[in-house]
Amino acid sequence: MYEKILYPTDGSECSKKALKHVVEIAKKFNSKVFILHAFPFVPEYIGSPYREKIISQSTLEAEKITKEAAKVLEENNIDYEIEILEGPAHKAILTVADVRKVDLIIMGSRGISALAGALLGSVSQKVATHAKCPVMIVRERESE
Repeated sequence: MYEKILYPTDGSECSKKALKHVVEIAKKFNSKVFILHAFPFVPEYIGSPYREKIISQSTLEAEKITKEAAKVLEENNIDYEIEILEGPAHKAILTVADVRKVDLIIMGSRGISALAGALLGSVSQKVATHAKCPVMIVRERESE
């Protein structure tokens, strides 16, 4: 039923809580998991060498976050791939979901930028509204 699962992560605690659900469902359905981290677009006008430095630092942080999730999947013998993209998180999630033809997206309800989400509309809300597949949104805590 769920052959391919997309797990977008920003490294937040809520995102880590969602990983527990990813593991449980992936083990049950023998799913492949796509781990995704998207970092904000770095505009061209910042110029060299600062732009390259920001992209490099963002990529290193993304690798750290995705490798942490990959370790959990490896420990549970779950097949996975890592995707790191630059750009708005919701657009990256929807793009990867379409390109990889995933059957389910599992993500946290709140990320690191909770204030920005409250002001601009949360990533999880945008994904749930526009995704072509089911979306499981894991709450940070039960009282949320």
